[in-house]
Amino acid sequence: MKTSLKTLSSLALAAPLAACTPEEERPNIVLFLIDDLGWLDTSVAFGEEVYPFNLRHDTPNLAALAEQGATMTSAYVCPVSTPTRTSIMSGMHAAHTRITNYTSVNKDWNPDATDTPSAQEKDVLNRTDWNINGITPSGGLDRAVHVTPYPQILKDNGYYTIHVGKGHWAPNGTPAANPYNMGFCVNVAGQVAGKPRSYYGEENYGNTPEKWNFFSVQNMSEYYGTSTHLTEALTLEAIKTLDYPIDNGMPFYLNFCHHAVHTPIHRDPRFFQKYVDRGMDEGQARFASMCEGMDKSLGDLMAYLEKRGVLDNTAIIFMSDNGGNSENLSKGGERHT
Repeated sequence: MKTSLKTLSSLALAAPLAACTPEEERPNIVLFLIDDLGWLDTSVAFGEEVYPFNLRHDTPNLAALAEQGATMTSAYVCPVSTPTRTSIMSGMHAAHTRITNYTSVNKDWNPDATDTPSAQEKDVLNRTDWNINGITPSGGLDRAVHVTPYPQILKDNGYYTIHVGKGHWAPNGTPAANPYNMGFCVNVAGQVAGKPRSYYGEENYGNTPEKWNFFSVQNMSEYYGTSTHLTEALTLEAIKTLDYPIDNGMPFYLNFCHHAVHTPIHRDPRFFQKYVDRGMDEGQARFASMCEGMDKSLGDLMAYLEKRGVLDNTAIIFMSDNGGNSENLSKGGERHT
């Protein structure tokens, strides 16, 4: 596959591209955002050299993208999801938004709080009040920062805007809990949860009577009861959403935000056994299969764009929202701190 992919930094996405380029020349934009992917979790060397851990997971499609584009190795993201994701949506860093931790599923709940009333008083450094309600596209919400989401800017300038996967910009009961309020024409499974209840179609991605809670992935009932891993299901849905703008000659923005490779570490059956055969224990093989699953998603998306003849006019930005999982994956990696 020989292409000339355009690449942009995440900061450049905030610019209203349609205002300064003719409609027929406006690039399509894909932000391919992975959750909790470490800099040694892929075969692409994001450091100064190829390290042994770069050779553990097969990510050929990411390697192909890196070969055709530009690799940025001096970027900065926050240590948890919401600060990075709200910075991307707003164009402001976390010190400006004052969103310094992940938002909860419940409005006005502070994840820094504990069951011990005096816990805050015992901190060596006092915690400042932060915007526990995340970002909001409309004013009047306490403990939230009012922003104009860049997907809204793109939409206002003729882009067909699509969100697929994890949102996590704000809690339930606030406007940004709903991707449609953030400037998206289409939303697939976007909500407030910071992780999925399950990656397994057999478990309806958490939508079962004994497991359902706010972490259950919504709007994916087509795949309930199947063996389709969540990463694959989101990929199939993302590709479906692109038919309309391509068929109608519209520039599009795809905000493709995988839950992978965040916990729970649930095996992707397409790749799990190969890593067991390489000598990995079960937990390590499960994580490796999830890494290759997200790479397969990238490859499937690029193949679709090439088939439709729009790959050369599509900027693809691949990034992770924060660093890798710090748990001991040989124990299964079911927890996340």
